[in-house]
Amino acid sequence: MDLATAASVVSAAAILFGLVFAGWQLRALGQQRAHEAQLQLIQSFQTADFARAVAYLIELPDGLSYAEIKARMGDEAFLFLEFAFALEGIGVLVARRELSLQLVEATYSGPYIIGWRKLRRYVEDMRAMTGTQTPLEYFQWTAERLADRRAITPPEPAYLALKDWKA
Repeated sequence: MDLATAASVVSAAAILFGLVFAGWQLRALGQQRAHEAQLQLIQSFQTADFARAVAYLIELPDGLSYAEIKARMGDEAFLFLEFAFALEGIGVLVARRELSLQLVEATYSGPYIIGWRKLRRYVEDMRAMTGTQTPLEYFQWTAERLADRRAITPPEPAYLALKDWKA
């Protein structure tokens, strides 16, 4: 093998190694980004207002109108908007594939499904009042996707699925 051929082989090997290394780095960056998004998702809902909204939602009858919720909840009705807009933001990230639906399903499927069931008419009334169908569209879309998934494969609670797991 002459010197020019050896230099070409070394150059090709270096390029190949560089491409493999770059691919590995991009994959690691993607995993890190996903991990950070997961942590942010979990932390974003650890607030007193979110917990209060969920507690009120559980007790709220299904299908109340915007006016009925305002009359029943008074100044506390804003908690439902805060709750719904928080889930709206998560839904946008799912739709853009920046968060996986599986992650949202594992962490917040209950609030989504219960929240949409309880607030559907409230949101529909809000849309009628504003004359647009876009308010809380991603909250609805994500809740419906999660409900579709549950209809096909009901989730197994973690306390059952992981009962044999050892730390």
